[in-house]
Amino acid sequence: MKRLTSCLILLSTACPSALADLTAAPSYKTNWVQPKQQRLFTAADDKIKAKLIVSRNIFDEGEARTSGKLTILRNGKFAGSDRYMSQKGKEDIVNISGPAIAAIGNEDENAVEVHKQCYQEITDYEYTYNDKTKRYDRGKPSIDPGDISAQKSHPTWGNSFSEVGNTRAALHWKQNLYEFGGSNPTLTIKKGRHILYSAAVEPPSLAGSDERKDKAPECFGPFVTTQIDPTGKVLTDLRITRVVGSARLGCEMIYYYDRASHKMKISTHEWGLNSPRLADLRGDNKIEYITEDWSLSKPDMGGPIQIWRWGKGHKLVDITRQFPNEIEKHAHAAYAQWKKDHTRASLLAYVGDLCLLKQKKSALKALHRMNSDTETNDKITAQLKDAHYL
Repeated sequence: MKRLTSCLILLSTACPSALADLTAAPSYKTNWVQPKQQRLFTAADDKIKAKLIVSRNIFDEGEARTSGKLTILRNGKFAGSDRYMSQKGKEDIVNISGPAIAAIGNEDENAVEVHKQCYQEITDYEYTYNDKTKRYDRGKPSIDPGDISAQKSHPTWGNSFSEVGNTRAALHWKQNLYEFGGSNPTLTIKKGRHILYSAAVEPPSLAGSDERKDKAPECFGPFVTTQIDPTGKVLTDLRITRVVGSARLGCEMIYYYDRASHKMKISTHEWGLNSPRLADLRGDNKIEYITEDWSLSKPDMGGPIQIWRWGKGHKLVDITRQFPNEIEKHAHAAYAQWKKDHTRASLLAYVGDLCLLKQKKSALKALHRMNSDTETNDKITAQLKDAHYL
């Protein structure tokens, strides 16, 4: 998540977090929550063991502040390391994949490959063994990145962890180079030594769609916290992003303990293109999910603001209207964006926000003042009525 306003309206389908463009608007500032996480990636053959530790925010791609450290062992001894940091004056790192251990050309030993993506550039690193220094030196890739999948390579395993007190969640998956997602993700939740839950992560299909998730869905988390449930119960939050058609769609999977059945259960919420950011709007150390109404705006991104919180029915509940100040700030951001781009999405966001503020007459006047296309206005009005904004 980079900025708050333009994500309302113009977020690229390549970005899994729909609020990525909302925070740039100076008119929208709130108590964002940015939980941190370290991911551990490992790959090995008979000589080499490569370890990559990636530090990042869990649910905030646009401000991920990602960094990484690579360590290479040869025959159990240190043989090289490298760091990947954001460079001053350039966009932050979005993601790092690897390490991959692959046979490259006629080299006697396999090479270690790492792939780094920033907003404005993509960089590939190749580490080959130097007999003189007994170290793996970084150089330019010796083969075309598109051909790396055809090389003989060893699997990379990804792991991420989170814990509160004696409750710990661990995610484990297999990942290929140039993939930021992975295959066969498995989540295990323990309380002390007792396993509460252990199973493959299986995100649902998008409701009403026959298309399935992509081959390598990306999991964000796990996030073990007491901040989701106002009663202070420990929950595990896992966000899944996968491709349906050409769009990256997100869903939230919240794992909670059901006392009646004495089992862990899952509550799933579909976000579509508008995966949320986390915030503490009341300053009570409890989390709200802030996004936009994709059911209203689709197939575009954005829409009027939505604020969700975990409810007693073991699901996320829409509590947007409890925060008129946030709605008003969001409306200002949407209007500022409309003056720049005059898109349907920014118009819909602004008008929808006015409706949430119970300014329905002003919303309709604004709609016709800002847009002269009567047919489009009639469609937007019908949408707002069907979605109970009007």
